[in-house]
Amino acid sequence: MAYQIRVASDQIRFAIKSSEQFGHDQGVMTEVRMQLLDALQRLETAERHFSQALLKRTQGDGVGACGSVPEQALIK
Repeated sequence: MAYQIRVASDQIRFAIKSSEQFGHDQGVMTEVRMQLLDALQRLETAERHFSQALLKRTQGDGVGACGSVPEQALIK
């Protein structure tokens, strides 16, 4: 999952840079960039939460009966 988040983040960054270089309708492109930036920030936040939950799991803190991380640990 972390790899997929990084790939999506890279693709969003590329789209933002491309829209800045090749945008024709500035009003529309500004909105597109804002939406992409918001999506990127959400992905980065999800990646941090995932990494923190994984770290807790590997340290033995918060591991469920079957080795799963409780949902509360992922949502923080």
